[in-house]
Amino acid sequence: MAVEINQLATDAITAHAFNADRSQLAVCENSNQVKIYQKTQASSWTSIHTLSDVSLPFYFIEDL
Repeated sequence: MAVEINQLATDAITAHAFNADRSQLAVCENSNQVKIYQKTQASSWTSIHTLSDVSLPFYFIEDL
């Protein structure tokens, strides 16, 4: 499998998780928000959701 490099964050990523087929990715940038990305046909990532209804930073994301 070839390595892909994508810049999704400008800050340190403290937690991440893929769904079963690796078409979606949840990322937390050391904050109280989790951004959900969807892989596109062009093999890039597009933000599709932002979860932000918590008051403390995320340090762990369980599998999607």
